[in-house]
Amino acid sequence: MDLQPAPEHQPKPIQTPSTDQQSPNQSGTAHASGVLSSPAFAASAEPAINFGTSESTSSGMSSKKSGFFSKFLTNTRAYVPEYILLLVVTVSLVSIVNGLMSNIVSYIGDPKPQTTWGGGWQYTYSLSLLAATLVLVPLLVILTKRIKGTEFRNETIKNAGWRKAFLGIFLLIVSLAALGYSIALVYQIISQIAGAGLVTSSGGIWKNYVRDIFAILLFGATTWLYARDYRYTDQDAEYHHQILAKIHRYGLTLIAIILAVVFNFTVLSAQRNDFIDNLITNDLNSIHSKIEAYESDHDSQVTSLDSLKLSEDITSRSAKYGYEYHTSSDGYKLCAVFKTDTSSKTPDDSSTSLEQTLNSSSDNLYPSTSTYADPSVHDKGRVCFSYQSLFPATTANPYSNNSSNNLFDSTVTN
Repeated sequence: MDLQPAPEHQPKPIQTPSTDQQSPNQSGTAHASGVLSSPAFAASAEPAINFGTSESTSSGMSSKKSGFFSKFLTNTRAYVPEYILLLVVTVSLVSIVNGLMSNIVSYIGDPKPQTTWGGGWQYTYSLSLLAATLVLVPLLVILTKRIKGTEFRNETIKNAGWRKAFLGIFLLIVSLAALGYSIALVYQIISQIAGAGLVTSSGGIWKNYVRDIFAILLFGATTWLYARDYRYTDQDAEYHHQILAKIHRYGLTLIAIILAVVFNFTVLSAQRNDFIDNLITNDLNSIHSKIEAYESDHDSQVTSLDSLKLSEDITSRSAKYGYEYHTSSDGYKLCAVFKTDTSSKTPDDSSTSLEQTLNSSSDNLYPSTSTYADPSVHDKGRVCFSYQSLFPATTANPYSNNSSNNLFDSTVTN
């Protein structure tokens, strides 16, 4: 048997891969680089990597803004305080709407409301009503959307005990208001019946009826709608209730806006004119007092208003409302331009005819004995008031009939 020597083990030569044979990683890299460098991929990838264009940026920002406002108006993370705030805003706006309507009715026809305490607090109160309306109307809409959006996502939250507790307090306040106006309306009717045939009918009593009926409907509707929200209802009833609630809230908003506009051009304008005329009246009384003090101290008649050292407020208003000073043989005159007519104004006494008859015995117990002019009673426009002087001039002042002795400004501004 021929024995052949075993082949010696020799290592296989290491073959360097050619350009056609590459490792998987290299081949993948090459494939990727080839694809990226291809014209088709470059054309398709260019829009995807173009992050710096203004169009894509603006569209992204607009979508973020719309998403933010949508989320802001349909969801709240502070449901408890916002729901309490919604109840407070609702009862406040209902009260303001009732106040606007009450003031508008008071200034319709005759008699008009009587100005008290110079009219300043009435004018300030009216400005406060208008300012509160402008703030509460948009706040009611925003809170309603946020609360209802949260309740839509979590219906069980409407049955929470704390929610029913705050809603119960709200219902108590609103229902008591409706009850109070109902009692007032019945009282007006009974007093009219009790005075039938004994007293004459009051001209402004119908205003009380309108005010009371409007308040009863307003507070009564609010009580009824929120009372339905207090108890649990099925899905169909809840759907109809939501429609009525929207009608109430948005109807309340619309009524508040309309009444605010009417209020601004009627009540607020009239109260502003009353307030201005009361300022003029006070200024004339102040000038008269200073003239008397000057004559007493100097033993002579005042020749010009400059010698009185009037306040800056009176001096500024004298040019705007035409304050004038005239001397005469027996005294002097003070003139001004008024915006309203109070010569025949009768105050709007909201009491009933029966009350007026029962209280008539207390009228005119202390009649006025003053011989001085009363600037609070005047016509509309330029009015002069005559006063007696401690030291009347021997001859009439030449300015008393032809021109004004107003050392501030002869221009009259209406």
